Amino acid sequence: TVNVWAKFTSPVDPEVDGSWERLIDFGNGTPLNNIIWCRDGTSNSMIMDIEGVNSDYMDPSDPSINYEQWTMYTMLADGTYWKMYKNGVFQCFEINNLLPYIVTRNLNYIGKSNWEGDANYLGAMSVIQLYNRALTEPELAQTFDYFKGRYGL
Repeated sequence: TVNVWAKFTSPVDPEVDGSWERLIDFGNGTPLNNIIWCRDGTSNSMIMDIEGVNSDYMDPSDPSINYEQWTMYTMLADGTYWKMYKNGVFQCFEINNLLPYIVTRNLNYIGKSNWEGDANYLGAMSVIQLYNRALTEPELAQTFDYFKGRYGL
């Protein structure tokens, strides 16, 4: 599970901002067992991606980015599903049993990509939580309730 409080500043203008803006990119280069959570190109959607030998990604059909407001974004993989949540509320899932390989990752970025041409994250980020397990929905709701007052929600 990766949980991030983020505030995207605006929709991407490809002439100015670039694309593939990362929340996280943990890996060893391009593509070497990367765990990625980012904007899908210049769209309003976010994708989660496990690159490398067991590559796959989840690209939800519904827009998932809130602009100019603090939002708690969560992605998790539990060995059966990949899921995304926003403010502790379930958004989408994909049946997918792939989990990241257990390897040492030396190029671990928050707000930056392992790919040279991708945009850096342009908004604000605050609390970033990494877990070695999939949090439950009650745990996500509890986490949201704990932090929401800091962000005026």
